[in-house]
Amino acid sequence: MSQITAVILGSGGAGPITTLTGNSGGAVPPTAGNINVVGSGSITVTGNPGTSTLTISSSGSGITSITGDSGGAQAGPAITLTGGTSGAVFAGAANTLTMSFNNVNLPTTTTTVGQVTIGGAIFAHSLGTANAFVGNLAGSLSMTTASAVNNAGFGWGVLKNLTTGQNNFGGGTVSLQEVTSGSFNVGCGSESLDQLKTGNDNVAIGWQSGFNYTGSESDNILIGYNVQGTTGESNIMRIGTGTGGGSGQLNKAFISGIRGVTTDAADAIPVVISSTGQLGTSVIPAFAALQSSNIANVTGDGSAYTPIFDTVIQQSGSGYNNGTGTFTAPIAGFYSFTASISFSGIGAAHTSMVGAFNTSLASTFWGNIDQNPFPISNAGVLNITSAAIIYLPASATVSYIVAVAGGTKTVGIQGAAGDAVTFFSACRIG
Repeated sequence: MSQITAVILGSGGAGPITTLTGNSGGAVPPTAGNINVVGSGSITVTGNPGTSTLTISSSGSGITSITGDSGGAQAGPAITLTGGTSGAVFAGAANTLTMSFNNVNLPTTTTTVGQVTIGGAIFAHSLGTANAFVGNLAGSLSMTTASAVNNAGFGWGVLKNLTTGQNNFGGGTVSLQEVTSGSFNVGCGSESLDQLKTGNDNVAIGWQSGFNYTGSESDNILIGYNVQGTTGESNIMRIGTGTGGGSGQLNKAFISGIRGVTTDAADAIPVVISSTGQLGTSVIPAFAALQSSNIANVTGDGSAYTPIFDTVIQQSGSGYNNGTGTFTAPIAGFYSFTASISFSGIGAAHTSMVGAFNTSLASTFWGNIDQNPFPISNAGVLNITSAAIIYLPASATVSYIVAVAGGTKTVGIQGAAGDAVTFFSACRIG
């Protein structure tokens, strides 16, 4: 649109007009008694000599319509701009329209709309049912929306390969990034569970927690910095990377609600820990065995004899061998041993007697020494009982040996089925 602005300077009273002055260019005097007023562009100046009038008008139409991205041109003397359902608000003042947002209302997310982008890359979307993804590449746009429901991912690349998995939560860069059909997993921390694919029900908290899970590992709980787990494992709980003062390690553990508290069921058992840090319960090694029949002429001339307690009355674990009369410690610890022997055939010539716990260690633990057994015997029958507490490393062995000396080999050992006249027993006590 063009325009002309003229300021007509008269004499302030009667008299002819001698010049016309515009907004610029200076005063214009008449030529041959005439000053021409000419419009420019759409401006037209029309003279009416009869009324001594110049009429200045515009032949242009100005803005007659506004066309948006869709819906066609909108025309009219007054056009209203509105944000519709987008949440945008237009406020007009001083020839200015200002757009602001009370909220952002996007359409339902599909592969093409309903997304928030930053720098041309998708930053947030909610494709599927009850899903929420925030972060560059978070949440696959190729998921099967009918199956992949109730997932949430926050961070770069979280759940970016999801296909049918549901009820997953990932927080931290590339957490759960390789999960496809895995479900009910929680990964908190950068690179947590970032190689897991089809596993379910895992909880991993901490940087690279669960990093070594690369397939279908399931039902694991990993807590701590760099607690990566072991490829292929399931149903495992790990807290910390080891004992010590390094990154991810622990050198003390405090858990309330244990000390001084009686268990709800009266069947509590001790908890033990292995050299690798695994907690568990252990069968307390124990046994009791007896000799079921009489055995004659085993000693008396100084010969050492190892009784074979052939009938096991009770056993916890499998440490005692009733074929050899030998106990093998399954785990290290202190063991309490008891042996009772019923001798027969002791005569006046038999002047010494010993009973001892014979171990695979350097020491033999003497349980009974009697220099003159006959006077205290009852018609040649004498019972002795030995007891000892012995520390055994794992795999150490213990048997019981006896010897009667001073006479001939006529001393036997009495036994009876169901009657512990001659027996051997042990129990780990610590």
